[in-house]
Amino acid sequence: MLFKICGLKEINTVDCCERNNVNFFGMIFYKKSPRNVDIDNALNLINFSKDKKIIPVGVFVNEDLENIKSLIAKLDLKTIQLHGNENDDYINSLKINTNLKVIKTVSVQNISDFKKLNNFNKNDYFLLDYKPEINELPGGNSKQFDWSILKNLEISKPWFLS
Repeated sequence: MLFKICGLKEINTVDCCERNNVNFFGMIFYKKSPRNVDIDNALNLINFSKDKKIIPVGVFVNEDLENIKSLIAKLDLKTIQLHGNENDDYINSLKINTNLKVIKTVSVQNISDFKKLNNFNKNDYFLLDYKPEINELPGGNSKQFDWSILKNLEISKPWFLS
């Protein structure tokens, strides 16, 4: 089982996660989020994690393709999470000639939302998350969907539950 904690902004939090065997830590690059991190802060977190087992993840929401490529290069990110309406073409454009790992978020409210998983082939992982209401920010918003609908669910790729 893999664990990812998202929205980290402080070295002591990354250190705590690493000491508690968390596998990934997410840094949110979405300006509307209260957990948004700037590039300098992200670089500090990434540099701190270099000799540790915990893996930094850049989290993006409908980011312009050239902007995201630039941030991936500047931060030397090896793993990113796409939390918006990005499609397989977008993911493929990011992965060309790289070893980049991509976590694609799928918002879930009911069983029919799992059909969206079939729209993605280029990602490496899925993240199943609460489906935000119209006025909510992308992401889980500290809420969860009915996890009981996961019973008997078969997914061909590794996945995270948020």
